[in-house]
Amino acid sequence: MKNTMMNLEAIADAILAGNFDFSGYDLDSKAELENSAQYYAEQKRIDREYLEDVPAVEKKAEVKAEHTLKDASATVGCGILVDDAYVHNMSDDDDDVLVASSSDDDDDVTVARGYRGTPDDGMHIVTLVEYPERQQGKNGKGDFRIFKFRDVKTYLEWTAFVAEADLMDRLGQISYNNKGMFSGMNKKKSFESMMVNPIDVWTCRRSNGDGVITYYDENKFQRYFRWVQSQKEEAELKYNSKSKNVSNSEKAQSYQF
Repeated sequence: MKNTMMNLEAIADAILAGNFDFSGYDLDSKAELENSAQYYAEQKRIDREYLEDVPAVEKKAEVKAEHTLKDASATVGCGILVDDAYVHNMSDDDDDVLVASSSDDDDDVTVARGYRGTPDDGMHIVTLVEYPERQQGKNGKGDFRIFKFRDVKTYLEWTAFVAEADLMDRLGQISYNNKGMFSGMNKKKSFESMMVNPIDVWTCRRSNGDGVITYYDENKFQRYFRWVQSQKEEAELKYNSKSKNVSNSEKAQSYQF
């Protein structure tokens, strides 16, 4: 094959196909051209596998690796001097696969304060953690809302359930005990207000010790709290009275397996 009007890519393809006419080239130039052609073939293979393995890489245009033979400014005998042939231009696709550094976020972003638990008995100043969407009741029970409260002083969070049928009464209690803060508001506005404006609520552990009840009216809380305390006192009196009438041997048996 005569090497007339061939571009540099065609020269490399012809060498790989064994169709290149090396007449007029000395042995060193021939070896350099053959080595450059092999390098060119390897780069094409790498580019092809890259495009197959990374199909999701955004391409501004059809991606083609640019491999060019450097123009020789000097000759060796009648041949071409190829010093660093088939230079791969990585300016485009390298940027696509680099992972951006997140060191700034690592330094600046902090974990939100708060923890879940059971609040102590008594008053708490709280806000709503999130908007309480209406939940559909199951097994014949009515719809309800989930109030997620956060104590503004301790950052303690807990959950209270409010039946949809009782919701307006609860909002009325909150408003009445917090200087009428919801006067004239609908439910949506009331929820949004509680997410940014602290309110007073009261909590009391249940009489059986299982969970906590959240009150929005101090008087109702006080009545329940006094009743719970009376139940505890009554249980203690019964225990103490029974304990006096039980012999030491009977007490010891109760601790045996």
